[in-house]
Amino acid sequence: LVSLYGDREETLASDFVQLMTVHAAKGLEFDTVFISDMNEGIFPNERAVNESHRGVEEERRLAYVAFTRARNKLYLTEAGGFSMILQRVRSTSRFIEEIDAEYIEHLGSSMHAGNTQKEVRLSERLFDNSPSSFTQQMSKAKPSGLKKGDKVIHAKFGEGLVISIKNEIAEIAFPYPFGVKKVAAGHPSIKKKTDLRS
Repeated sequence: LVSLYGDREETLASDFVQLMTVHAAKGLEFDTVFISDMNEGIFPNERAVNESHRGVEEERRLAYVAFTRARNKLYLTEAGGFSMILQRVRSTSRFIEEIDAEYIEHLGSSMHAGNTQKEVRLSERLFDNSPSSFTQQMSKAKPSGLKKGDKVIHAKFGEGLVISIKNEIAEIAFPYPFGVKKVAAGHPSIKKKTDLRS
């Protein structure tokens, strides 16, 4: 729990920000509330999702507590792009999806695309720190014939789905924990599923 307080007498007469956990906020009310990281695996947290229905219900009760702290305005934020913590592309929390659309105003963010690109570049660097790695991949690659929607098998990541392809660079969604990877489409480590039958 972190609370940002100045001198108590001074802050009572002026606006100030308080940062706190949902548990610490029980019983309190505020004119405006911001709840960040409303992503699957964070709120509800990964452990609760994997545990059981009961775990998710407890997280749902916490979400209700958090939402009802707001008297006037409630802002729910989520992040896009690849999550290094979750090791997959972030998705919107089910608790946002469950809110009736008539109560939601989507504000969007011009930062979203930039954050996504930054996360993808970061995940590529973690995958292989060698600066010449991508050039080496491309030199081994042959024209692939892959297209969006093709199912593939990767030697390391297993079965995946091609979600985009441009200039022989395939963006492929693999199951947890690998997430979305950018790979040279004709690299020898990738086989189209139909090619395996022949």
